[in-house]
This record gives sequence, C-alpha cells and structure tokens, in this order.
Amino acid sequence: MKGLLKNEILKVVSQKGYKILLVIFAIYVILLPIFNIIGDTILGGEQSAEDYYESYLESAEFYEEMEYALDAQYYRDCAGALSFFIDNNLEDWKYERMFNEDMGAIFPDSFIEESEMSSYCDFYLRARAFEYLVGGKYDAEQLYNSSYYYYLSEYFYSEGNYYYYDREWLDYAGNPIECPHTSEDIAKMKKNALEELETVSGLVISCNAKEILNDYAEYATGLRESAEHNLKVKKNGGTETEIYIAERNFDIYKMAEEMFILISRECDSLDDWRVGFSISFLQAYSVHSSYTDVVVSKEEYIRELSYMYESYEEYVETTTQGIADAEAGIKVAHYAVMNNIPPEGIDTSTKQNLRDNIISAADFVMIFSVVLSGTIVASEFSSGTARLLLIRPKKRWKILLSKLSCVLLFHVTLIGAASILLTGLGIVFDGVGDVFANDLFYINQNVIELPSIIKTLGVITLATIQALPIISLSFLLSVLTKKSVLSFVISFVINGASSIVQTIALILITEAPLLKFTILPYLKLIDFRFTSSDLVIDEIAGEYFSLDMLFGGSLGSLLTSQTNVWLAIAIVLIHSCILCAIALQHFKKQQI
Repeated sequence: MKGLLKNEILKVVSQKGYKILLVIFAIYVILLPIFNIIGDTILGGEQSAEDYYESYLESAEFYEEMEYALDAQYYRDCAGALSFFIDNNLEDWKYERMFNEDMGAIFPDSFIEESEMSSYCDFYLRARAFEYLVGGKYDAEQLYNSSYYYYLSEYFYSEGNYYYYDREWLDYAGNPIECPHTSEDIAKMKKNALEELETVSGLVISCNAKEILNDYAEYATGLRESAEHNLKVKKNGGTETEIYIAERNFDIYKMAEEMFILISRECDSLDDWRVGFSISFLQAYSVHSSYTDVVVSKEEYIRELSYMYESYEEYVETTTQGIADAEAGIKVAHYAVMNNIPPEGIDTSTKQNLRDNIISAADFVMIFSVVLSGTIVASEFSSGTARLLLIRPKKRWKILLSKLSCVLLFHVTLIGAASILLTGLGIVFDGVGDVFANDLFYINQNVIELPSIIKTLGVITLATIQALPIISLSFLLSVLTKKSVLSFVISFVINGASSIVQTIALILITEAPLLKFTILPYLKLIDFRFTSSDLVIDEIAGEYFSLDMLFGGSLGSLLTSQTNVWLAIAIVLIHSCILCAIALQHFKKQQI
C-alpha cells in the first residue's frame, strides 16, 4: 500500500500541469495578505475631513459640467456642512461620529433622539433647503424632486393629513390638493431649522468624550433604576410573563450600567471599540425591549400563537432555544466589554484576517483537489495505462485507495501548509496584533476564554472537511465516466450551487426535520464556525435587537438552532465515505 501511494504521489508531482497549479497556489497564498492591505487602503482606509471635503467639491463640479445645478448645489452644501468641522478645528472623533452618523447615539438625553434628522449634515442640509424655499433660488417643485426632499419631509409631514408624491400634493385619499403651506409657514420652518442647526453646532463644539461617557453612565444607571423599580412592582402583582420580562430588562440594563461605568472610567476618547459597541448594545435593547418573548401557557399559545407553529411542543422548543441563544450573546457581549476582549468581527482583527485568508486558501485548494480527483483515475483510461493497472497482482481496492489517499494527502497538506504560511505572512505584514489573543465562548452557561489557536484550528478543520463531498463526487464520476473533464466540471457546478441549496434546506428544515440527516444543510460547512452568541453579537453591533435575532427568524439562527457542528461533520463524512465506497465497488467490477 505504501509503495502504491508513493508511486501516485511521484506521478502527481512529476506532471507539469499539477506543478503549474501548485506554483499558482503558492503565489495566491503569498499575495492574500497583500490583497488585504491594498483592500484596507482603498476601501477601509481612514480619510480625513479635508479628503471628503475635496471629494464633495469634485462631485459638485462634475454636476455643474453636466448642467445639473441643484445636484451640484447639494454636494456644495455637503462640503459646507463638513467645513464646519474643518474651520473649527474639531477633533477627528467628532467628525467620524457626528458628521454623517447618528448623533442621537452620542447625546442620549438630547432632542436629537426625537428628530428625524440624525447627523450634523442632516441638520445643515435641511436649513439650507428652507433657505432656498424662502429665498426663491429654487422653487418648491425642484426641491421636492431632489435630494433635499428628505430633509424637508419631516416638517412637511408634521400636520399629518397630506403628502407629496409625483410632483403634486395629495390628501390621504390620494386626491390632489393645493400646496398646504403658505410662505409664512415655510418662513417659520426655516427659522426653526436654523435654530436647531445652531443648537446642534453648539453641542458638537462644546462636548468632550469624557462628558459624553459620563452622561451615558448616568443614563444607563437611570435605566437600571427604572427597571429595578418596575421589577419590584411586577413581583407584587404582575403575571408570570410580566415578571419574566421585568427580570430580563433589569438584568440587561444592569449589565449596560456596568459597561458604561467601566468605559467612563477608562476611556478618554470615543474611538475605543468598547464605546461604540456599548452604545449599540444599549440602543438596540432600548429600542426593542418591549418585544421580548417568553414561553407562555398552552392556553395563551392556542389563543395567540398557534398559527405560527405546528404544535405547542415545537413552540416551546423554538422559543426556549431562542431565549438561550440571545442570553448567550448578551453575556458574551458584556464579558467582552468588561474585559476589553473584542469579539471577532467587532474591531480591527488580525486573527480574523488570518482566518478569512485560510478559508480563501482552502477554497483554492479545493479546486486543485477536485481537478486531481477527477483526473487521477480517468487519466489512466485516456492514456491507455488502465489495462496495465488492472492486470497487476495488486488488489484493485488497494490501487483505488492509494489514488484516493494521494488526493486527500495533497488536500490536507496544502491547507496545512497554507495555514502556516499565512500565519507567518500575516505577522510580517500586519504584526502580531490579536493573533494570539483569547477568543470568547459560551459553554455550560458561562463565558470562558480559550486560546485563539483552538478556533483557528476549528476553521482549518471545517474548511478541510467541507471539500470532501465534492472531492469524493469528482472521484466517483472519474471512475464511472472515465472522463476527467466531465467529472470535475459537474463537481464544480454542484459546488457553485451549494450555498443556495444549503439556504433552501435550512429554511425548509423546520417543516421537514429529516433534512437535518441529509447533506443538504451542510454543503457550506465553514458557516458552522459561527455560534449562536456570535450571531447575536453581530446583531447587537448592527443595533438589530429584534425578534428575528432572538427567536430564529434569520438564516444564521436557523443554522445554529436547528443543527449543530458535530452532526454536520458526521453527516459530511458519512456522505463522503458513501461516495467513495460506490467508486470502489464499481472499480472492483471494472472490465479489463
């Protein structure tokens, strides 16, 4: 067997085509970290306020050349809003956080939270739009059908009985009406808009990071105290559901308070990852806390929720799992902030770049492995050496197994070599960073830290195993058809559709539970590197603390709640073995 395997390896490394593929692969792996640097520079590199200012002016000049005067004016106004930060020599974090983002997230108790306008740029553009209306530079129809319309709409909709559509005012029945605003109305709106802009300008100039963080600490304390009072009230006369929700609100607001007290003590800038993440944590839960679900009695289920589930037992299982997933993510998020350990994907992460590069390299290795598995048998028939191979005294199963072992050996070796090379190159180009920083896991209802090598090895393992069904299929087709091109072309087509198939299978798995014992939900095994807490943290960072996140509405939640990684690995390996067994059985019966 060893001799057969050695001969197969020598055959592969001696072929020019495979040598070229290996060289291309090596170049690709070496270039991956460089591509990251270029991508970060072009797409993710920080630009100064002056850079954006020049960009807006260039856009304005472009539209002037195109004779789109209002579009040109819009970009000049964007530049004008930005010049406020440049002229006042404001700190970079103010420009980054306030110019074109949600200022309501920075000033938790300000009027900005109650306004449709969210950034300094919004307030500035609305004030300018009203100046144009009053001054007559542009007429109402021009402004209503331009980018300025959004900034006017909040005021125009305040009376609530009409709306503007397709160049005319309509009542709620859709009947055309005269413009409901007099010149005096619009002049008043302009005055209000300018006053709000002045207030916002004063806030931006006068605030400092420490004061904002202290305000948030006080704000979070107020939320915790209110939740604590509500919990006491509910315990003295509320229903079981009301008590559960009150307990949940209190626990989460208590965590938020601890997070903000810590960062207000340790941080002097809003650039720290903990600041933005903690604000997202608080904003997300504050917005959606009223939607917290709970396992209700069977009577309540029948009365209110039975249309959503097949049975009460399914409802209890789904809801219980959703609550457990949400609590896991919340506790990991709290632990991360309290111990200054950024969850993967939240902050700039060298270990995440490494893992992403390993996955990319593994995808390339799969191409090599599928081509090799598709040709290693078929080429014997196309070259005429199959007859000599089959009449040898060696048992056929050993011959075929040696070829399959050769393919798998190259597959595993190339992924391992790429992982080691990428680790070294990543450290050279990006520095050590957090490559060796611990990862956070939620195990047995506790948040624990484990060395990053564990998750990295997990990614390597999943990326390696993920390709086995496609490699096995290509190997089987090579034996059955004796045509190498056909075998790996069919395999690549099936692999290309694997993401769509997996998505459909995960969606249908609640209706057809037996799908979880087929390979369909596991075609992209690498997706199982995400745990339920990872998905919740991703939702918190995006401020989407919703029922979809809590109770399995998203595809990612289905992936973690309806299946598990160990079952996924087992199913993939079993299906791969079945395909190889079929290939072996057919090869044993092959006529000379």
